[in-house]
Amino acid sequence: MVRSPYLWFRAGKTVYRVESNSLKVTSFTVEASDIEGILPGKKDDGIVLFKSGKAIRYGIDGKPIWSYPLKDDEGKIYSLVYR
Repeated sequence: MVRSPYLWFRAGKTVYRVESNSLKVTSFTVEASDIEGILPGKKDDGIVLFKSGKAIRYGIDGKPIWSYPLKDDEGKIYSLVYR
């Protein structure tokens, strides 16, 4: 298991990234207000936020990179897993 050198958390629309060794904090604001969860990115350069049945990947600059629906047309919910 590889441990991320960052801790991620959010307050409202602001997402914070804390470097665990230096405690340096960077933050950015996202458009989504109904965030349901955070999943750190594979390369620690961004995160995935879960919002209203969608997964949205944001870069550290706060701009969306991609989004993916987690529900299909029949209402089935899918999970998002990094490999």
